[in-house]
This record gives sequence, C-alpha cells and structure tokens, in this order.
Amino acid sequence: MRKTLMVAISFVVITLGTAQAQVSRHRLATQESAFGLGLGLFEDASVISGILEYGIDKNLKGYAYGAIGFIDGTNLSRGTEIPPAPEGGLGVMHVAPFGTTGFDSFLSVQGAVAFARVVDDYTTLRTTRVLALGGTAGLLKRLPASESGIQITPFFGISYGHAWVFAEDKLLRTEDMEDEGDVGAILGIETYLSKSLILSGTFGFSFESSDTYLQIGLTFY
Repeated sequence: MRKTLMVAISFVVITLGTAQAQVSRHRLATQESAFGLGLGLFEDASVISGILEYGIDKNLKGYAYGAIGFIDGTNLSRGTEIPPAPEGGLGVMHVAPFGTTGFDSFLSVQGAVAFARVVDDYTTLRTTRVLALGGTAGLLKRLPASESGIQITPFFGISYGHAWVFAEDKLLRTEDMEDEGDVGAILGIETYLSKSLILSGTFGFSFESSDTYLQIGLTFY
C-alpha cells in the first residue's frame, strides 16, 4: 500500500509542477483567451495535458487544465498494472513588471484532483484519490525580438505542492490516508515563434525526492 501511495504522491505533486510549467507567462488582455497542449516526462510517469487560459485583467488570468498520466507500474506485483490516470485542475496566475529591474514577476496557485487504480485482469485491486494544492513564484526576462521576429523569454521559479492521498485496498477492505509536501524549482524558456504561437520548454527539480522532469508545450493565443 505504501508503495502505491508514494507513486500517486509523486505523480500528482510533480504534475502540479508540470502544469504550472505549461501555463504560459504571456500577459493576456482582459477577456482574451489562449489554449495549449503539453507533454511532461519524469521518472515515474509521462503526462499529456491540455490547458485553457482566460484573461481576467491585464496582469491576472485564470486557467483550467486536464491531463492523462501514464504511471510506471514496474514495481507492482506481476500481472498488475496502473491504467491511464485522469487529472484536472483550476488555477490563477499574476504576471506584472518587477519594479524598474526590467524583469517581470509571476505568481500562480492552483488546485487539482486525480484518480488512479491498480488492476489485475480488469479487476480493481486498489483505488487512489488525490487532492493537491500548489503554487509557483518566480521571475522572467523578456529579451528583445530578433530580426526574424522570434522573441525569447527565460524564466525561473520556486514551486511548492501538497497532496492528500486517499487509498482503498479492495482485497483487504482497508482504507488509508496520507499527505505529503514537495518543494521544487523550475527553469525554462518561452519562445514566441509568431504573434499567436509560443513554444515552451521547462526543466524541473524536486528537492524532496531529487526527481527531475521535462515539460514541453505549445500555446496558441
């Protein structure tokens, strides 16, 4: 049971980081919208996600995302596996000039829920439900555009996520709840390929588990 819990905690907490990485640092105008697609790769899982962003005012936007996680089940008993695990969440991000430094600061917070199962020949052995909260704060620098119109924005930040994991063993008829927090760092680049397309790449590191992950995303606005 503990091993399954740790897989779920790692999946959700780090996915909070990858979702924070996918949401762009582009400042949307009020009522302007954008959508994006992302792929997150880390040690215990790969995640395919989609995100919708909406401008609340010139410095604040909300976003909603959904994801499917493919969790590595090689440490489970022979004949058992973890089917694709759904996740969804809501968040807000604030982006504004950081005084007169020439940098912009960003702060984002979000909540997420996820559901995972361990099955044996299509019989559910264990279920795991997860509630997670997280946030990221950092700085970015918008570099001058090149002659071809491509503009690059590097950024970095510190993130924190906390997950509450509710697990039920169907065979033993037992239930368990654990919670765990994770502190991490992100470093990335957003590249404006055109006036309506951003390509982003983010590298993340967990200080708690020493896991690393990579998030690649496209944003259309």
